[in-house]
Amino acid sequence: MKSKKSTVTALVALGFLGSLFFLSLATPDFYYDVVYAGIVISAAMTVYYWRLERRTDAKASPIGMWIILAVFFLFVLLCLVLPALG
Repeated sequence: MKSKKSTVTALVALGFLGSLFFLSLATPDFYYDVVYAGIVISAAMTVYYWRLERRTDAKASPIGMWIILAVFFLFVLLCLVLPALG
């Protein structure tokens, strides 16, 4: 099975989201900015590559888009909603 570029870039975004858990509270804000930028850039690349794949193959797998949706949902939940409850 050949991996699609959109799936790979979506997994990179998931990796950036996962890296938030390795950052401690004592780290500078710059590292958080890098993680946030990585999530946004990876998401944009996923959408771009997925659209290219859809042009060549109408039945292209949407798994990369589902991963990006999960990343954004988890980001909102973990970084915006849960800290606001505390």
